[in-house]
Amino acid sequence: MSKNKKGLLRLIAIFFIIEFGLSFFLDSTIVIGKDALTGESGFRIVKEPLNLQAEIIEETQPDVFFRNSDEMQEMILKLRDETLSNADIIRLYQEEDNKEALYHLSHHVPYNSLGLYLTFHKFFGDGSTINSFKLLRMLLIIDLILIFLVVSIKRAVKFYPGKLQIVGETFYSGAEGMVRDTLGKDNVHFTPYLLTLFLFIWFSNLIGIIPIPGFIEPTRNLNVPLGLGLAAISVVHFMSIKKKGLWKYMKEYGEPMFFLAPLNIIGEVSKIVSIAFRLFGNIMGGGIIILVVSSLTKLIIVPIGLYGFFGIFAGSIQAFVFAMLAMSYLAVAITEE
Repeated sequence: MSKNKKGLLRLIAIFFIIEFGLSFFLDSTIVIGKDALTGESGFRIVKEPLNLQAEIIEETQPDVFFRNSDEMQEMILKLRDETLSNADIIRLYQEEDNKEALYHLSHHVPYNSLGLYLTFHKFFGDGSTINSFKLLRMLLIIDLILIFLVVSIKRAVKFYPGKLQIVGETFYSGAEGMVRDTLGKDNVHFTPYLLTLFLFIWFSNLIGIIPIPGFIEPTRNLNVPLGLGLAAISVVHFMSIKKKGLWKYMKEYGEPMFFLAPLNIIGEVSKIVSIAFRLFGNIMGGGIIILVVSSLTKLIIVPIGLYGFFGIFAGSIQAFVFAMLAMSYLAVAITEE
C-alpha cells in the first residue's frame, strides 16, 4: 500500500476517533448574541441534554410535540380541561401577558410566530397545523423551482443550442425513449406526464439536503405519496376505460373467473398502497436514521455521507422507481399484449 493511501486511512481513522469521543461529551451549544428572554448579550454555553425520542417526535410529529410541551401541559393541568385547544391555551397566556410562556411556545411554531400559527390553526386544527404549514411551504417551493426550471429551459431554446438546452433535450429524449419502448410509439405523449411526476418527486426528495432550517422533504409526509399514488393509479384506470371501453374494462375484473372480482379489485387498491408506502417508507426512514446519527455525533463527519446517500442516491432511485411503476401500470392497462 502506498504512503498516500496509508496517510488517508490514518486521517479517516483519526476523524472517526474524534467523532466517537465528541459524541459522548459534546452536549452543549455555543450561543453568541442577545438572549430574547433575558435581554442579556454576550457569549454563553447552553447545555442541551440528548433526548432522541423527543427529537424524533419533534421532527416527525411537530404538532404532537407542541401539544406535549411544558407550557401547554401546565395550562391544561391548571384549568383541568383536556378539551382546551392549542389556540385557546395561547390566547389564555396572551391574556395573562405571560411573556416567558409565550416565548417558549413560539419556539415550536414556524417562524416563531404565534400569530401565524393561530391563523393556520383555524383551517387545520390542533393535530396538523404545524405539519400542514411546513408541507404547504415546501410544496410551494418545489413548484416554484419546477416553474423556474421550465421557464429557464424554454427561454434558452435556440436554433443553435446552448448547454442548458442540450442538457434538457438529452434528458427529455432519454425519457421519451423509455416511454416509447414501454408504451409503444403511439403513446409517447405520456412522456411529459411521467417526466413531470419524476421531477416533482426527485426535487421533493433532494430538497431535504439543503442546509436551510425548516427544509424537509414533502414526500416525508404520508399525504404526498398517497396523493401521488392515487393520482397515478387514477390516470391508469381512466386511460384503460378510454382505450378499451367501459364494458371490457369491467369485464377484466372477472378474469379468469367472475368470483375472483373482489380479489382483483383489492389488487388494484393495493397498488396505491404499495407505490405510496414504498416512497414514504424510504424517505421517512432515511430522515429518522439521519436524525439519530446526527444527534449522536453532533453533525460531525458521518451525517454528511448519510445526507448524500439518502438524499441524493436513495432519493433519486425512489423517484425513478415511482415513475417506472406508474409507467408499467399504464402499460398493462392500455396495451393489448
